[in-house]
Amino acid sequence: MMVLLISGCSAATAIGYVGRHGAKQMTWVPVCDYVGKFCNRVMASLALSYLAFLCYLALVNFSAYKLMIRPTD
Repeated sequence: MMVLLISGCSAATAIGYVGRHGAKQMTWVPVCDYVGKFCNRVMASLALSYLAFLCYLALVNFSAYKLMIRPTD
C-alpha cells in the first residue's frame, strides 16, 4: 500500500513539474502561464499527498513498534 501511495505522489510530482516548467526537448510549454489555478491546485494536492504519505508512514512505524514491544507468552 505504501508503494502505491509514494508512486502516485512521485508521478503527480513529475506531471506538476512538467506543467510548471514545460519540457523544451518535447516542445511542451509551461501551462501555468495560461491556467493559473492549475499550478496552485497541483501544489496543494501534492502537499496533501505527501502529508498523507508521512501520516501513513508514521502509522506503519507505530504499528511495527507496538508489535515489537508486545509481551510474548
